Amino acid sequence: MFCPEDLTPEEKYESTSYAYSTAFYHSPQQIDAMDDKSDTWSSFPPETPSISQRSFDVVKPYGKIIIGEWNSNHLRIDDDEGWWCREGSRNYLFVDGQVRYIAAEDIRPAQDGWPNPNLTIGGIRDIDWPTLAFDAN
Repeated sequence: MFCPEDLTPEEKYESTSYAYSTAFYHSPQQIDAMDDKSDTWSSFPPETPSISQRSFDVVKPYGKIIIGEWNSNHLRIDDDEGWWCREGSRNYLFVDGQVRYIAAEDIRPAQDGWPNPNLTIGGIRDIDWPTLAFDAN
């Protein structure tokens, strides 16, 4: 899971250029309670265990991101912060199998205000892209 275009040493970021959506190992209620990017890699709240979510329970598979590029390597960004950056574009894999190259600024803002599919309000019950303004359903 390391992009050949990624200039970051493979030892960094756990040898991956990609991240998978926290929404698939936390319930929608847990996701809605998260409001900081650190919640995606810490246990939130600490006494609450992860709750695996099933991909066939996703309400709108066309709009839910399951995996995406961690680094914005297609448009180099100094001090890139992965999904917590509104600059650049990334490849995203959606639950329905489509892959799209999307500008980060076009991803729906999450609970923490960033274009972060990890924390999209509603978890697997909601969408990451397109924005709700364009969601026909």
